[in-house]
Amino acid sequence: MDVKLFTGEITLEIRNALKNKRIKLGLNYSSAANFCQVDVSTYRKWERGPTKQCEMNKILRIKKFLNLDKKYTFVKYDSKENCYQARISCELPEILNYELDQLLNIIHISYRYDDFFKKQIVLLHKFIEDQIDEFVLQYNDDQK
Repeated sequence: MDVKLFTGEITLEIRNALKNKRIKLGLNYSSAANFCQVDVSTYRKWERGPTKQCEMNKILRIKKFLNLDKKYTFVKYDSKENCYQARISCELPEILNYELDQLLNIIHISYRYDDFFKKQIVLLHKFIEDQIDEFVLQYNDDQK
């Protein structure tokens, strides 16, 4: 199926493609809906009916979902370990995956407390800006 030609019409071919991609990636309806930034009932209607046409602003989301490859996996809550597991790419070093896990756990814990959550996001944003600046400086030094 050529996803580039998708115009928003939810045909049987699109329904099957959505279902097959969701199953291939090991996702439930909720995770697939989260990726497409729609509620679960909307995603379910795309996959099972009766929706015949999606909104214009959702076309790109469906295309992106159908083009996902196995390098991208979803953030999952591991109830056994009582923490989030971030696996953005299987090619990332294990230490980076570990740090992403820690970050997601901080966000999960602080999410219930608005002021604390906002403070953590500001700190995270500042930290990332600093890391990017450091990376750029190091890269420029290495190129000389």
